[in-house]
Amino acid sequence: MPFNPPVFVKQIPILRMLLSMCLGIILQYNTPINVSIFGCMVIAGLLVVITFSFIKFANQFTLNYLQGFAIIICFIGFGGLLSYYNNDLNNKNSFVNTYKQEPIIVQLLEDVASKPKSYKANAKIVAKFSKNQWVPTNGKVIIYTKKDSAFAHLKMGNAFVVSKPLTRVVNSGNPGGYNYARFCSFQGIYHQIYLTQHDVEQQNSLPVNGFTSFIYSIQQKVLFVLKKYIKDEDALSIAEALLIGYREDLDKDLVKAYSNTGVVHIIAISGMHLGMIYWMLLLLFKAFKQTTHLKIIRAIVVIIVLWLFSAVAGLTPSIVRSAIMFSFIAIGDGFNKKTSIYNSLALSAFIILLFQPFALWDVGFQLSYAAVLSIALFNRKIKRWFYFKNKLLQGFFNLNAVTLSAQVLTLPIVLYHFHQFPTYFLLTNLIAVPISSIVLFAEIALLIVGNFEPFANWLGNCINNTILWLNDFISGADSLPFASIQNIYVSIFQACVLMVAISVICYALMLKHSKKLLLGISFFAVFLGVRMFDIIQKQQQKKIVIYNVPLYTGIDFIDGKNYFFWGDTTLQQAGFLQNFHIKPSRILHRLSNEIMIDGLNFTNNIFTFNHKKILIIDKYWQNPETPINVDFVLVTQNPKLYINQLKNINTKLFVFDGSNPMWKIELWQKDCINLHLPHHITALQGAYEINCR
Repeated sequence: MPFNPPVFVKQIPILRMLLSMCLGIILQYNTPINVSIFGCMVIAGLLVVITFSFIKFANQFTLNYLQGFAIIICFIGFGGLLSYYNNDLNNKNSFVNTYKQEPIIVQLLEDVASKPKSYKANAKIVAKFSKNQWVPTNGKVIIYTKKDSAFAHLKMGNAFVVSKPLTRVVNSGNPGGYNYARFCSFQGIYHQIYLTQHDVEQQNSLPVNGFTSFIYSIQQKVLFVLKKYIKDEDALSIAEALLIGYREDLDKDLVKAYSNTGVVHIIAISGMHLGMIYWMLLLLFKAFKQTTHLKIIRAIVVIIVLWLFSAVAGLTPSIVRSAIMFSFIAIGDGFNKKTSIYNSLALSAFIILLFQPFALWDVGFQLSYAAVLSIALFNRKIKRWFYFKNKLLQGFFNLNAVTLSAQVLTLPIVLYHFHQFPTYFLLTNLIAVPISSIVLFAEIALLIVGNFEPFANWLGNCINNTILWLNDFISGADSLPFASIQNIYVSIFQACVLMVAISVICYALMLKHSKKLLLGISFFAVFLGVRMFDIIQKQQQKKIVIYNVPLYTGIDFIDGKNYFFWGDTTLQQAGFLQNFHIKPSRILHRLSNEIMIDGLNFTNNIFTFNHKKILIIDKYWQNPETPINVDFVLVTQNPKLYINQLKNINTKLFVFDGSNPMWKIELWQKDCINLHLPHHITALQGAYEINCR
């Protein structure tokens, strides 16, 4: 029996092109397929489609599948070309491929943001000094500066000459770690630099794009009003994020609490925010419903305001998606035509990927589309589960129905990216969504009455206290037992299989198709089987992981689900360093119990674990007089050491971790090369894993 796609799929003609283009983007980025092959696919697909239009009508009907296949091939090739030509690494004339550590002129793209130990800002590279002259160029760089008064005043548009060489943005290389280098490359950023006052020359300002400057000035005015009338720092940070998506002031522990309780979406500008603004605009322009011309004017004004707000909020993929969708709705309303939400979703995704193909990897993009599609598919069905005569109870259930329906297709994405599931999401969303909506409207009102200080002070105080109450509620929910199921590891393959399983099962239940339900259950069985196989493998693992943590030492000795940590006590504390560098590895390896492992011994600076021996050379170590035979040598904590003095140590490999200064590692590396000694540098090559089975 052939599989008949859902009705909504047949109503979305662009869906086939969108999915084909996505496949092409992914294929080109992840495989070594030559770009010319993608070009040939486009040409071949176009030739088939053009040829198809000249054959007889009867034959067209018979060979209809051939035209569909040609369109798919054409857009796979088109997606591959988009991916290739949007990647600076494929352009031999791009800055990343031509930079040779010459002096450069940089211009800040934003004000410097205060970090715990530095200032940070993104900057564009305006020119480089090549062949005794300044040559215009185009690139981006992340700038970190020493936290002193010399840099505190730097603003967007400030430019200066930098002679210090740039360094490449690299990943920590720890197992399961976040691919920060890829994230930066998708934004066109491949380099970073840390500057002191002596590294900066000839400071001045360069002209800034007029529209960019206009948007920036609006952002600063909004932030000024909020900071003036909202006094508490935590309340202010939530207010900034809620209104314009400004996240620089957010406390990490507070964000974690919002994430653990399933309401982090309210501080990430999304469709909910634009939906409320759209609804407010419709109320304001309600009088324009009288004539067609006035409806068109209203649609134009609404679209301008929505896109202006989106620009101020940063034009992230989720915001752009929402702006495009509401623009379609506004246009349809202006011409008395209803728009299909599925068509709007597909077309908005197509437009975004046309200009930003790497948005496919953006978590906000994935969650945004999954949530809206999930609500569109399942919200009506869930609403029919119960009916209450009491309007208050019905409204209460409807709100929960929206929240519940959004979770259906976002669940696999949340598990894959965040490794957790908030168990109280229905309760927290029930409170947080309406409260945050009230706060958002109050903030807009605060901007309007900002010059009337008595009323603005009162309104700012109300917003301040409301957000503090909301923060207390979220933190309280986060502190409850079993507030979230943590440390769930789901691979990308498992996430995809789970997504298919959930989609097919839900579709089958809605249409009461037993065979499709069986198909969905089969996919779910595959998911459970793959997951069980991975769990069994992890229970048998025995390995040592030497982590790459700048300035610190960290080693995990792993036996099944048990582990023993040796290193700096700072990394044992549940803070940023552990969450960023150590915790992802423990989630990947499915570790749960920190205990003293049987068979692990430490004597005379030598760890012995399952027949593997690691010698620890630290700042307290002394060169032995008798020969030592070990499998590995870890050089850590910046010892006074010359490699050529280690004649009594016989080893397979030297490992230099991130606790050592890079200048000293480079000297040790030269000695190892001269002496033909194998070595591994965690700062350059990532964590080192030793399989002890």
